[in-house]
Amino acid sequence: WKIKPIHVLMSRLYLSVLYWASLDLTISLSLLISLIISLIFALRKKKSDYSINEVGGKGYHLLKMNLKETPPFIVIPASLLFPFNKEIVKAYIKSFCKKHKKYAVRSSGIDEDSNDNSFAGVHDTYLNVGYNEIEENVLKVIESATSDIALSYRKNNNLSLKNIKMAVVIQEMIEANFDFLVKSFSA
Repeated sequence: WKIKPIHVLMSRLYLSVLYWASLDLTISLSLLISLIISLIFALRKKKSDYSINEVGGKGYHLLKMNLKETPPFIVIPASLLFPFNKEIVKAYIKSFCKKHKKYAVRSSGIDEDSNDNSFAGVHDTYLNVGYNEIEENVLKVIESATSDIALSYRKNNNLSLKNIKMAVVIQEMIEANFDFLVKSFSA
């Protein structure tokens, strides 16, 4: 199924309820602001899917393909990661991840996987990540958006070096019988 703004609202409401019980006013206020933004987004006249500006290229295409064979995943939107908020990341992890499973923590740059720029191999991805290491790897993926390699790629492709944003996909790892790599190019 497709992720609609109302789903964003419901997931943020769930995350807010999880943390409003805590005594930390900063966390509660951050989640309340996030909830208000989600409500405004959900009540807009045109109810469209997540935008690439919110979930990044990889997250957007995973959501659009809607493949049943795709392992379960969640996208932490870029708007919730800049500035980095440890408590929101923890809430996403807690709401989706199971302690006994392994995950891929994947980059989903705002201008990644576009028609003009793939960013293939530029941003970091971490595989077979245990529950207790997910938060740390989310931060590493975000930091890879401004690595020397990423900035060089941006410069060489005439992309902005300002206001770089990254969403993060957390996807359940599966035991595969085989793997392969497909490369393509435009002539």
